[in-house]
Amino acid sequence: MKKLKKEVTLQGLDCANCARKIEERVNKLEGVDKATLNFMTKTLSIEVSGQENIAAIMLKTNSIIRKLEPDVKVVETTSNSAEKSGDEPGKLSKKEVYTFAAGVAVFLFAILMGNSPYISVFLYAGAYIITGWDIIIKAYKGVSAKNIFNENFLMTVASLGAFAVKEYPEAVAVMIFYKIGEFFQDMAVNNTKNSIKALLDLKPEYVNILKDGKTVQVSPQTIRTGDEFLVKPGEKIPLDGVIVHGSSYADTSAITGEYMPIGIFKGDEVLSGYVNQSSLITVKASRPFTESTVSKIIEMVQNSAEKKSKTEQFITKFARYYTPVVLLAALLVAVIPPVFLGQHFSEWLYRALIFLVVSCPCALVLSVPLAYFAGAGVASKKGILLKGTNYLEGLNAVDSILFDKTGTLTKGELEITSIMPTEGYTMQDLLFYAAVCEVHSSHPVAVSVMKKYTKDYGTIDENKIEKYEEVMGKGIKATYEGIELVCGRYEYLKESIAVSDAEFTGKNDDRTCIYVGISGNYAGKISFSDSVKPQTVQTIEFFADQKIETYILTGDKTESALEVASQLGIKKENVFSRLLPGQKLEVLDKILLRKKKNHSVVFVGDGINDSPVMAKADISISMGKAASQAAVQASDIVIMNDNPASIITAVKIARITQKTAITNIFFSIAVKVLVIVLSTFGLANMWHAIFADVGVALIAVLNSSRILFKKI
Repeated sequence: MKKLKKEVTLQGLDCANCARKIEERVNKLEGVDKATLNFMTKTLSIEVSGQENIAAIMLKTNSIIRKLEPDVKVVETTSNSAEKSGDEPGKLSKKEVYTFAAGVAVFLFAILMGNSPYISVFLYAGAYIITGWDIIIKAYKGVSAKNIFNENFLMTVASLGAFAVKEYPEAVAVMIFYKIGEFFQDMAVNNTKNSIKALLDLKPEYVNILKDGKTVQVSPQTIRTGDEFLVKPGEKIPLDGVIVHGSSYADTSAITGEYMPIGIFKGDEVLSGYVNQSSLITVKASRPFTESTVSKIIEMVQNSAEKKSKTEQFITKFARYYTPVVLLAALLVAVIPPVFLGQHFSEWLYRALIFLVVSCPCALVLSVPLAYFAGAGVASKKGILLKGTNYLEGLNAVDSILFDKTGTLTKGELEITSIMPTEGYTMQDLLFYAAVCEVHSSHPVAVSVMKKYTKDYGTIDENKIEKYEEVMGKGIKATYEGIELVCGRYEYLKESIAVSDAEFTGKNDDRTCIYVGISGNYAGKISFSDSVKPQTVQTIEFFADQKIETYILTGDKTESALEVASQLGIKKENVFSRLLPGQKLEVLDKILLRKKKNHSVVFVGDGINDSPVMAKADISISMGKAASQAAVQASDIVIMNDNPASIITAVKIARITQKTAITNIFFSIAVKVLVIVLSTFGLANMWHAIFADVGVALIAVLNSSRILFKKI
């Protein structure tokens, strides 16, 4: 049954712990395959099986949201609803600022009137109501909706309890500093989101088209495949396409992470997100906007939170039990000493109230996913697209990394290394007749031959080709002005030309070769080689330094594979050649069986034949610029610039992200436990509790935000 995906934006959602509860409850609904709430984008994504279930599920989902967050507005997500939601944490209205300032002023005046107890109590109560009235209302709504253990309720109970034990200044301080902390925490989250949005500021606002001889700006969504549009100097290329007029330089850094401008010419493919730098160009759209590179990048980064890391999953489970356990401990602290030990009730109630303040796990529920979201954002800026934050975690513990050869470790562009004609023919003759044979082929060998001939001698007159027959994987037969030609593998040529093996010069040459026959005579051979990418050596050296095993899995000849392995320092026994897709899977299975526990096996490739092994590897990486669509879809990580060294960058980002998330976890839990322990012995007060709640959350959020500014 086909799966259907529905997305809604939750405008006004400002509680990370409540977001966790919404996600958990929607996941429990019958008919829901998977629900993910991305607190960073406020987007709830729901996967269901079958169209008939979606209406009922959305009604139940809205009911869950209303109960947990009555003030949240549910908006069906469109192409730009998330951007125009108006949900901007960290900003206060003038009314809110004036109200809060008035409450603080009354609180300070109450402190000054400390010598007049009745007046000061009245002032404290006034300050409390002014600053905390909205929190009290939210707490009431939560109780009415049977959502008791939310942060508003806990703060209300703790502050009212402080009033009950006559700790008036601390009761008001709970509200004031909670609000201050929430404001700065929201502002920090908002700044982080804006920074990530800036990293992904790729989406074009308009497209230039010619209409009645004038340039008109239209929406990118209106452009269809085959439509032509103009891109002026300084503008982003809005859709993927092919240049039909003009030439220029393009800044590709937003897509590939590489800042060196490249020349773009007529016939070249260009991607949305490139910035045209120097001249006016006309581009023919090769796909609609929704399928463009920009749309896919934004979609990948925003949806990366759907596949959560084990660390995020742990925090979700931890938060589920943390608050009830702390609340139970608070109840025991409030009851046992006064009832069984004869202690003063008010003293132990005050200590229990401190437990309430630190019982909300927002610092963890917010900061850990934020760290991974920031990591995914930074990776995208470097031209590394992650389909899930779980893959960031997986890159922290790589056991083995397997590489396809052609197009991954090597450039994937064959270059002619030698032209060896037999007696009676010149090098130009041999290259000319080979070009005649290869003129209609798209094979890499044919591309290389045509590139060399057109560069040195010009074009081939295709009208003079009378017959043309290509046998896939073997070679080509053609007739040119009455001259019969054959070009291809040694075995194929031998079938067509009645000569002895001895006449085939270097028939056992290890390099890639094509052999040419002219009018029944063997005319010579042309040899090719595929050079290693410049960044490949440092990539393999990095993994060797990290004690990570590297392998080559290729369908190419053994000699070619061993030659590349020798250049890179990969062990001979780790080279597997002449592999069909099924055989690549067999090799992967053996490596998976002997990997270390809790480690991952990574496969890096770019071809259609790599898709099966990509689907089975723990983590698969595709070289997106040159990769087939099948490889990109099957992979977990896409390297947009085809640079193997970007895998090193991805690993470093993964390590920074993991380190930040773990630091947040230990820091948050340690401070909360410390305050709980100290309060049990009467060594902590409400001020410490407020720091352990909103203060710790703010610090953890800021720590997560640091990922965006680290040099990698």
